[in-house]
Amino acid sequence: IKGRFRALMRVLHPDTGTHPDSVEYQRVLEAYERIMAERNVGKSKA
Repeated sequence: IKGRFRALMRVLHPDTGTHPDSVEYQRVLEAYERIMAERNVGKSKA
């Protein structure tokens, strides 16, 4: 997931990518953060 996310961010990032739409960038970023939060639920900090 992390690798795909980073590749997509390189394309969508408004400063460096070929896709100037920061709304799409923000949507993908929020979705990634939700996915990672759900994956970390129940994991203890050791």
